[in-house]
Amino acid sequence: MKINRRNETIGVVSVFVLLLMMGSVHAASVDLDGWTFTADLGDQWRLGPHVIETADSRGLSSTDYENWNFKGDMIINAFWLPKDSDYVAPTDIPSVWDGNSEDVLAGVDIKVNTVPSDERGWEAKDILADFLLPFALGDESQKYIEFNGHPALLMESNEDSISSGLISILMAEDKIVTIEVGTKPESDLSAWDVIEKFTLFKK
Repeated sequence: MKINRRNETIGVVSVFVLLLMMGSVHAASVDLDGWTFTADLGDQWRLGPHVIETADSRGLSSTDYENWNFKGDMIINAFWLPKDSDYVAPTDIPSVWDGNSEDVLAGVDIKVNTVPSDERGWEAKDILADFLLPFALGDESQKYIEFNGHPALLMESNEDSISSGLISILMAEDKIVTIEVGTKPESDLSAWDVIEKFTLFKK
Protein backbone atom coordinates (compact mmCIF):
# COMPACT_ATOMS: atom_id res chain seq x y z
CA MET A 1 0.00 0.00 0.00
CA LYS A 2 2.85 2.43 0.74
CA ILE A 3 4.26 1.96 -2.75
CA ASN A 4 0.86 2.69 -4.32
CA ARG A 5 0.36 5.85 -2.28
CA ARG A 6 3.84 7.04 -3.23
CA ASN A 7 3.08 6.44 -6.89
CA GLU A 8 -0.19 8.35 -6.56
CA THR A 9 1.65 11.28 -4.97
CA ILE A 10 4.25 11.30 -7.72
CA GLY A 11 1.45 11.25 -10.29
CA VAL A 12 -0.31 14.24 -8.73
CA VAL A 13 2.94 16.21 -8.53
CA SER A 14 3.73 15.34 -12.16
CA VAL A 15 0.34 16.61 -13.31
CA PHE A 16 0.82 19.85 -11.38
CA VAL A 17 4.27 20.39 -12.90
CA LEU A 18 2.84 19.68 -16.36
CA LEU A 19 0.09 22.25 -15.84
CA LEU A 20 2.67 24.81 -14.82
CA MET A 21 4.68 24.09 -17.96
CA MET A 22 1.56 24.48 -20.09
CA GLY A 23 0.76 27.83 -18.49
CA SER A 24 -2.60 26.63 -17.19
CA VAL A 25 -2.00 27.66 -13.59
CA HIS A 26 -2.08 31.39 -12.86
CA ALA A 27 -2.53 31.32 -9.09
CA ALA A 28 -1.01 34.22 -7.19
CA SER A 29 -0.77 34.84 -3.45
CA VAL A 30 -0.48 37.78 -1.08
CA ASP A 31 0.27 37.48 2.65
CA LEU A 32 -1.19 39.78 5.30
CA ASP A 33 -0.86 39.41 9.06
CA GLY A 34 -0.22 35.68 8.91
CA TRP A 35 -2.96 34.91 6.36
CA THR A 36 -2.39 33.96 2.72
CA PHE A 37 -4.87 35.08 0.05
CA THR A 38 -4.54 32.91 -3.06
CA ALA A 39 -6.53 33.20 -6.29
CA ASP A 40 -6.32 31.83 -9.83
CA LEU A 41 -7.38 34.98 -11.65
CA GLY A 42 -5.57 34.65 -14.97
CA ASP A 43 -2.27 35.88 -16.32
CA GLN A 44 -3.56 39.41 -17.08
CA TRP A 45 -3.93 40.17 -13.39
CA ARG A 46 -1.10 41.77 -11.43
CA LEU A 47 -0.04 41.99 -7.81
CA GLY A 48 0.05 45.47 -6.34
CA PRO A 49 2.75 46.96 -4.12
CA HIS A 50 2.73 45.29 -0.71
CA VAL A 51 1.88 48.45 1.25
CA ILE A 52 0.16 47.67 4.54
CA GLU A 53 -2.21 50.30 5.91
CA THR A 54 -4.27 50.54 9.07
CA ALA A 55 -7.82 49.18 8.81
CA ASP A 56 -9.71 50.40 11.86
CA SER A 57 -12.13 53.14 12.91
CA ARG A 58 -9.71 55.87 11.84
CA GLY A 59 -10.67 55.07 8.27
CA LEU A 60 -14.37 55.68 8.93
CA SER A 61 -15.79 59.07 8.06
CA SER A 62 -18.70 59.07 10.51
CA THR A 63 -18.35 59.56 14.26
CA ASP A 64 -21.34 57.23 14.60
CA TYR A 65 -18.86 54.35 14.54
CA GLU A 66 -16.22 55.76 16.86
CA ASN A 67 -16.72 52.74 19.13
CA TRP A 68 -16.19 50.34 16.22
CA ASN A 69 -13.11 48.59 17.52
CA PHE A 70 -12.03 45.92 15.02
CA LYS A 71 -8.35 46.82 14.72
CA GLY A 72 -6.49 45.47 11.72
CA ASP A 73 -4.48 45.96 8.56
CA MET A 74 -5.26 46.12 4.86
CA ILE A 75 -3.61 46.17 1.43
CA ILE A 76 -5.30 48.24 -1.26
CA ASN A 77 -5.04 46.90 -4.80
CA ALA A 78 -3.43 43.69 -3.58
CA PHE A 79 -4.58 42.23 -6.91
CA TRP A 80 -5.59 44.34 -9.90
CA LEU A 81 -6.46 44.05 -13.57
CA PRO A 82 -5.08 46.63 -16.05
CA LYS A 83 -7.01 47.59 -19.15
CA ASP A 84 -3.98 46.93 -21.36
CA SER A 85 -1.34 44.26 -20.77
CA ASP A 86 1.46 46.74 -21.54
CA TYR A 87 0.15 49.35 -19.08
CA VAL A 88 2.92 50.66 -16.83
CA ALA A 89 1.39 51.46 -13.48
CA PRO A 90 2.47 54.48 -11.44
CA THR A 91 3.66 54.06 -7.87
CA ASP A 92 0.09 54.58 -6.67
CA ILE A 93 -2.14 52.28 -8.70
CA PRO A 94 -5.43 54.03 -9.57
CA SER A 95 -8.44 52.73 -7.71
CA VAL A 96 -11.09 50.90 -9.72
CA TRP A 97 -13.65 52.99 -7.80
CA ASP A 98 -12.11 56.19 -9.14
CA GLY A 99 -14.42 57.36 -11.92
CA ASN A 100 -11.56 59.28 -13.54
CA SER A 101 -9.39 56.20 -14.05
CA GLU A 102 -9.74 54.20 -17.25
CA ASP A 103 -6.57 52.13 -16.87
CA VAL A 104 -7.78 49.72 -14.17
CA LEU A 105 -10.65 47.32 -14.88
CA ALA A 106 -10.76 45.52 -11.53
CA GLY A 107 -9.18 45.72 -8.10
CA VAL A 108 -9.07 43.65 -4.92
CA ASP A 109 -8.46 45.04 -1.44
CA ILE A 110 -7.77 42.64 1.43
CA LYS A 111 -8.11 43.14 5.19
CA VAL A 112 -7.42 41.22 8.39
CA ASN A 113 -9.15 42.47 11.53
CA THR A 114 -9.17 41.33 15.14
CA VAL A 115 -12.51 40.69 16.84
CA PRO A 116 -12.83 42.70 20.09
CA SER A 117 -12.48 40.50 23.15
CA ASP A 118 -16.00 41.32 24.39
CA GLU A 119 -17.55 39.95 21.16
CA ARG A 120 -15.70 36.64 20.93
CA GLY A 121 -18.50 34.72 22.56
CA TRP A 122 -21.13 36.01 20.15
CA GLU A 123 -22.76 34.06 17.35
CA ALA A 124 -20.84 34.28 14.08
CA LYS A 125 -23.68 36.15 12.34
CA ASP A 126 -23.76 38.79 15.06
CA ILE A 127 -19.99 39.33 14.97
CA LEU A 128 -19.99 39.72 11.19
CA ALA A 129 -23.01 42.02 11.22
CA ASP A 130 -21.38 44.28 13.80
CA PHE A 131 -18.11 44.30 11.87
CA LEU A 132 -19.78 45.31 8.61
CA LEU A 133 -22.19 47.81 10.15
CA PRO A 134 -20.26 50.88 8.88
CA PHE A 135 -20.17 49.44 5.36
CA ALA A 136 -23.75 48.13 5.11
CA LEU A 137 -25.52 48.78 1.81
CA GLY A 138 -28.93 47.61 2.94
CA ASP A 139 -30.45 44.29 3.97
CA GLU A 140 -31.28 43.35 0.39
CA SER A 141 -27.59 43.31 -0.51
CA GLN A 142 -26.47 41.07 2.37
CA LYS A 143 -26.29 37.30 2.47
CA TYR A 144 -24.87 34.89 5.03
CA ILE A 145 -22.97 32.07 3.36
CA GLU A 146 -20.16 29.61 4.01
CA PHE A 147 -16.86 30.49 2.36
CA ASN A 148 -13.75 28.31 2.52
CA GLY A 149 -15.55 26.30 5.19
CA HIS A 150 -16.18 29.29 7.48
CA PRO A 151 -19.18 31.54 8.21
CA ALA A 152 -19.19 34.68 6.08
CA LEU A 153 -21.28 37.72 5.25
CA LEU A 154 -21.41 38.75 1.59
CA MET A 155 -22.50 42.19 0.37
CA GLU A 156 -22.97 43.02 -3.31
CA SER A 157 -23.95 46.09 -5.28
CA ASN A 158 -24.19 46.07 -9.07
CA GLU A 159 -24.40 49.40 -10.85
CA ASP A 160 -24.01 50.34 -14.50
CA SER A 161 -20.49 51.65 -13.98
CA ILE A 162 -19.14 49.13 -11.48
CA SER A 163 -19.86 45.83 -9.71
CA SER A 164 -18.87 45.94 -6.04
CA GLY A 165 -18.62 43.04 -3.65
CA LEU A 166 -17.33 42.57 -0.14
CA ILE A 167 -17.10 39.34 1.82
CA SER A 168 -15.99 39.10 5.43
CA ILE A 169 -15.15 35.65 6.77
CA LEU A 170 -14.89 34.68 10.43
CA MET A 171 -11.77 32.52 10.12
CA ALA A 172 -11.31 32.09 13.87
CA GLU A 173 -12.99 33.26 17.05
CA ASP A 174 -10.77 36.34 17.08
CA LYS A 175 -10.08 36.97 13.38
CA ILE A 176 -12.06 38.32 10.41
CA VAL A 177 -10.62 38.26 6.90
CA THR A 178 -12.16 40.49 4.21
CA ILE A 179 -11.96 40.51 0.42
CA GLU A 180 -13.36 43.61 -1.30
CA VAL A 181 -13.68 43.67 -5.08
CA GLY A 182 -14.66 46.20 -7.71
CA THR A 183 -15.02 45.36 -11.41
CA LYS A 184 -15.93 47.50 -14.41
CA PRO A 185 -18.22 46.23 -17.19
CA GLU A 186 -15.28 46.09 -19.61
CA SER A 187 -13.71 43.35 -17.49
CA ASP A 188 -16.65 40.98 -18.22
CA LEU A 189 -16.47 40.02 -14.54
CA SER A 190 -18.80 40.55 -11.63
CA ALA A 191 -17.34 41.12 -8.18
CA TRP A 192 -18.49 37.62 -7.18
CA ASP A 193 -16.68 36.09 -10.18
CA VAL A 194 -13.47 37.31 -8.56
CA ILE A 195 -14.33 36.64 -4.92
CA GLU A 196 -15.23 33.00 -5.50
CA LYS A 197 -11.76 32.24 -6.85
CA PHE A 198 -10.05 33.00 -3.53
CA THR A 199 -8.72 30.46 -1.08
CA LEU A 200 -7.53 31.51 2.37
CA PHE A 201 -4.80 29.87 4.43
CA LYS A 202 -3.28 30.47 7.87
CA LYS A 203 0.50 30.62 7.54
